[in-house]
Amino acid sequence: VQATAAAAGASPDEDAYVRLIVTRGTGPLGLDFRQVPRRSLIIVVAPANRPPMDVVERGLRVAMVDRLRMSIKALDPRAKTGNYLNNVLALHEARLAGADEAIMLNAAGDVTEATTANVYTLREGRLVTPPLDSGILEGTTRMRILGLCKDLGIEVSETTLRPADLLAAEEVFLSSSVKGILPVTQVDERPIGDGTPGPVTRQIRAAFEAAAAAESAAKRA
Repeated sequence: VQATAAAAGASPDEDAYVRLIVTRGTGPLGLDFRQVPRRSLIIVVAPANRPPMDVVERGLRVAMVDRLRMSIKALDPRAKTGNYLNNVLALHEARLAGADEAIMLNAAGDVTEATTANVYTLREGRLVTPPLDSGILEGTTRMRILGLCKDLGIEVSETTLRPADLLAAEEVFLSSSVKGILPVTQVDERPIGDGTPGPVTRQIRAAFEAAAAAESAAKRA
């Protein structure tokens, strides 16, 4: 990873996007991976392209789309794969509706996640995020946020969310490794709270960014 980052010209002082891809390797056409002699490791280094501050200050417009999240029984989302067709189609549907991002439901009609981010609601000071068995990726940023909220004294619950819960929330935000924490200010063209990023979301985001900066500084020291 370090050699690839250096070859890409990524400075130690700047954010970079790094992706590791492990495949069964190359072989004859077909689905039988037993015929593939050796695996392949691919390392991608690219600019992080984190969301600009005007997007953070404005918040995202999201849409709960008709495209369902793929069932755990079809492909376990806890496995981070390169199969993004489900997500691509959901995002395309959201963009056609004039939204920035999609929120996907599962076959039971429960809220799962956005196309590349986990989703959280805040109501009466309590943070709620869908449980893993709803069909979501167990994101590393999600785990960090849940731990950080406990440190901040914010009650955390991994509980099934219905679409009505999302619309009734006082605050909503998304998280991912590249995007960090992004406020959601509109769901299905309805404002969340007063239509601006909420105070608890701002508090969590500030604490998350401070923790990330401190961790990065410690690694460079």
